[in-house]
Amino acid sequence: MLKYYFNPEKIKLIDPEFNIPNFTFNTGQFVGTTDTFKREEFSRFIEWKEPRIQLFREAFTFGGEQPLLNYMLMKKADRGEITLRRLDFMREGLHPETQLVNIERIISRQGYPFLIHWHDKKIQLFDPSLSKISRQDILLFFEDFYYKVAGVGEIRKFIRKQVNYLANKVEMKLLNLKYKYIRNQKK
Repeated sequence: MLKYYFNPEKIKLIDPEFNIPNFTFNTGQFVGTTDTFKREEFSRFIEWKEPRIQLFREAFTFGGEQPLLNYMLMKKADRGEITLRRLDFMREGLHPETQLVNIERIISRQGYPFLIHWHDKKIQLFDPSLSKISRQDILLFFEDFYYKVAGVGEIRKFIRKQVNYLANKVEMKLLNLKYKYIRNQKK
C-alpha cells in the first residue's frame, strides 16, 4: 500500500532523513487532536492559493491530502513529537461484519465499534440507485437523513444525484479517452 502514498526514491530526495514506514493509513478514518500542526509546517509542500496546489506530486503519489498527512504525522512520530496508534476500526463494504449491520441499531444509537469505508469507483458510488455497491441501504439511509436534516427536500436530492451521476460519467469517459490517446502516442 505504500506505493499509493509515496514514491520512496523521490521522498528521499525531498527529505533524506525520513524513515519510510511499513504502514500507511486512510485519512478518511482518522482521529486526532488539534494543535498538532501549524500552517507553516505545510508551506514547503503546499502553495497556499486558491485552489491550493500540492507540491512534489512525484513524491506524494496519491491525490488529495492522504500522502502528505501520512508523511507529516510519521515524521513527527519519528521525532517523538507525537504518538501514533493504529487501531483496526474500518470495515469495507463487503466485509462480513458490514454485512451484519442493522440500521435499526444505528437509529437507536447503539452503533458499532467500527466505521464503514466504501472505496468503489466514483462512477459506481454516484450511481443514483447505488445498485452496484454492497450495503447500499446504509448509504441511502444516511443520505436520506442528511437531506432531511439539511432541509433541502427531495427535489434537490434528486437533482444532486443526477448531476453527480452525469458529471462522473462524463469524467470517466474523458479519462478513458485520455488514456486511450496516451497509449496510442506510445505506439
